[in-house]
Amino acid sequence: MLEGELAFFGDLSYEPALLLQNGKIPAEVASNHLKALAELLENIPDEGFTATQLKDIVWPYADSQGRGAVLWPLRVALSGREKSPDPFTLCGLLGKKTTLNRIAQAVKKL
Repeated sequence: MLEGELAFFGDLSYEPALLLQNGKIPAEVASNHLKALAELLENIPDEGFTATQLKDIVWPYADSQGRGAVLWPLRVALSGREKSPDPFTLCGLLGKKTTLNRIAQAVKKL
């Protein structure tokens, strides 16, 4: 099992409640935001899948919908943790395919 910062690259195991910030975000809201984010990210070309580009695309959505309600479930979906690098950095490091797979897995948990 990978530990420390490398753990983000291994298989994730976390409780679904963590996606909901332990009850602060309704499951339907988190699920809808994750699905909307997946749609936004799906359209980004692989070569443009960088932290800076992702922030430019995702931030307006997060700002309009409530940053915490959008970015918290994304962080957990990508890292499986409460504390991690920001979700844009994680997306850039993980790449498009892994990012979209982890978001899809998180939606299934909800």
